[in-house]
Amino acid sequence: MNYRRGLFRLWVILTVLWVGGIAVSVWQYASAEYRSIADYQAAYAKMGPWERHRDPASLAQMKTEK
Repeated sequence: MNYRRGLFRLWVILTVLWVGGIAVSVWQYASAEYRSIADYQAAYAKMGPWERHRDPASLAQMKTEK
C-alpha cells in the first residue's frame, strides 16, 4: 500500500474544503459591502447636481427617509 500517495490526496481534499469554507464565510461579508456601495452609487446618480456637495451622512439620511 502506498500511504504517502493516500495522505497527499487526503491533504489536498482537506485543503480544498478549508479554502472553500473560508471563501463562503468571506463572501457573505463582501457581498453585503458591495450591495451597500451599489445602493450609495444609485442614490448618488439620482441626485441633482445641486445636491452632490452633501456629505455621505446626509445622503444616508436621505436614503432612509424615502
